[in-house]
Amino acid sequence: MPKVEAHFDADSLVRAVHAQPYGLRVTTNNPRIFKATIYKAARRLGLPTHIYSFPKAPNSFALLKSKLAKDEA
Repeated sequence: MPKVEAHFDADSLVRAVHAQPYGLRVTTNNPRIFKATIYKAARRLGLPTHIYSFPKAPNSFALLKSKLAKDEA
């Protein structure tokens, strides 16, 4: 399988998540590549980013800068 280049600036997106009080909600057309790209950028920048999916919207994600507490879920 050929390498797929990201069509967005993952580093800037991770920084934007950490600039918000909690994070951001995003939608993508390629969830697998999107998640891998975000996790890679977050590791590279040293900014832990957690990705939560929405069960009824498989292409939508909540990108949060800290883990979601069980009582907030």
